[in-house]
Amino acid sequence: MCATVFGSLTYLSLTKTNMANDFWWANYNASREHVFIARMYNRETVLRPEANSIALDDHIFVDDTNYSSVLATAVGVSMPSLCVSQIKLADATKLEAVVRGLRHMDACMAP
Repeated sequence: MCATVFGSLTYLSLTKTNMANDFWWANYNASREHVFIARMYNRETVLRPEANSIALDDHIFVDDTNYSSVLATAVGVSMPSLCVSQIKLADATKLEAVVRGLRHMDACMAP
């Protein structure tokens, strides 16, 4: 049992740089990609709330922000203050839309 614990601890200590992110890339920081996706999601929910699907590789989603530079302040994501309330009141309360969405959902994607 001691050998198993020692082997597990050794494995975890040797792979901690690779296991530090979801991509298993050593020394990779995905926080800037999260900011890009969050900004794009917020922009699209405000500008096109009725759009069903979007292609992330479309040229209209080009972002000119330099995420690779080291900034003195953190890169932030801004969101309209009433956006969550608007979505909750507009979309989440329509029972027909919720049932229709659940019926069209792939069974593997269900919660």
